[in-house]
Amino acid sequence: MESKEQYIEKLQKQLREWDSELEELRLKSSLVKAELKDEYKEEMEELENKRQQAEQKMKKMKEATTESWMEMKEGIERAWDEMKMATKNAMSKYK
Repeated sequence: MESKEQYIEKLQKQLREWDSELEELRLKSSLVKAELKDEYKEEMEELENKRQQAEQKMKKMKEATTESWMEMKEGIERAWDEMKMATKNAMSKYK
């Protein structure tokens, strides 16, 4: 079983990967056709919000006691899964 510190380290690594993917999507925004720019902007805002929520959950976990962090793990994993799917969908949509 991984420790709280190992789990947080894994979450931080994933956040850095998402930051890279979001930056790649921002760069691609200049190539998006005019009629898709509004849709693209909305999706980017949604991704940024999901990423912020995931980071906030991770920060709360950092502050949690050793006993309570396991209880928080399920909620964090749900937020992480949502972010993974949203990022994957956006990356495939705007190749």
